[in-house]
Amino acid sequence: MPDEAARYAEQIRPFVADKSVLMLGPGPCPKEHLRGQVRWQILVKCFGAESLKNVVRAMQSVTQRTGMKVTVDVDPYDFA
Repeated sequence: MPDEAARYAEQIRPFVADKSVLMLGPGPCPKEHLRGQVRWQILVKCFGAESLKNVVRAMQSVTQRTGMKVTVDVDPYDFA
């Protein structure tokens, strides 16, 4: 799974090259194992609505090609 998360991150990295976007990760989630699945997280900080839209579009495009399950949490309460 770490390899898949790293490949996913590398595929979206060109879309977050903007100075108004900061991408951290991938790294294991605090609750790494949940319901029999191993989870990894990528933290993307966007400093503008347009940057956020571009990143979400890029993530949707990459997700459709890879078949990975990705959850986007805008303004998360915690990182669990």
